[in-house]
Amino acid sequence: MVEVVHEVTKYIPLSHNLRLALIRETENDAGLSAVMQYYQNGWPNFKKQVVAEAQQYWQVRNDLFVEDNFVILNDRIVVPPLLRNLVLTKLHSVHLGIEKTKARARQSVYWPGMSKDITILTKKCRTCERHSAKNRHEPLIPHDIPSLRFQKIGIDILELNSKCYLVVEDYLSKWLEIQPLTSKSSKAVIDQLRSIFSTHGVPEIIFGDNNPLNSQECHDFATSLGSKIITSSPEYPGSNGLAEKGVHIAKQLLKKCSDEQTHYLDALREYNKLLKSILILLTGAT
Repeated sequence: MVEVVHEVTKYIPLSHNLRLALIRETENDAGLSAVMQYYQNGWPNFKKQVVAEAQQYWQVRNDLFVEDNFVILNDRIVVPPLLRNLVLTKLHSVHLGIEKTKARARQSVYWPGMSKDITILTKKCRTCERHSAKNRHEPLIPHDIPSLRFQKIGIDILELNSKCYLVVEDYLSKWLEIQPLTSKSSKAVIDQLRSIFSTHGVPEIIFGDNNPLNSQECHDFATSLGSKIITSSPEYPGSNGLAEKGVHIAKQLLKKCSDEQTHYLDALREYNKLLKSILILLTGAT
């Protein structure tokens, strides 16, 4: 259990100062300080015997423990009330909607009523409201999940505001890359793939749409690296679903950064940091 806690407190995407603030406010909060005492000395037999501020933790008391001055619920840090808005802001910083924000939060943090707080914050967000999806898609054809990161990737091309971007997503970790393209030509795509592969390694499988992956130039490039290109079939447009999801996320990030006049690479870095934290929590991989 201590090893799990160490991973949580080490890799959750929070700054050093925020970690210290979490410890300080946990000790200062009447409810959580009582939880820490109950953990050491044992919980009362009945909820009505618990101090009022700590009664909200009664239902989960058997899953709470204390490690490194944090209160932990299973493998999630319990956030004290004074810091919840700050953590909410960090979780919501990439504007991925209610359910995705909840999913990310549930991998690393907890407080009573967290899901409701995320819903309220997201519904009030003008950026999310402007760029929320207007259409629902059919279920996507599933793919085998690889055992290694960047063993299998999905790629697609995103066009936004007269600019083209290559979107690459890893099938295991869901790590996302967004690279500007000078054109939609095979050469432009290959140039960016070569750059990405130099950082993450060469994948065994590259999955994408026929254009431009079905070109001889792209196949020759993949063959030279020992990779295999698989293109989606016109009869099954949903088979490139992962890359299509990546394009949707990339578009949201780019639009959000355009609205707020910030650089998309900063938002992408924060998004991937969250993904890395989730992968570590789920698999123990570093």
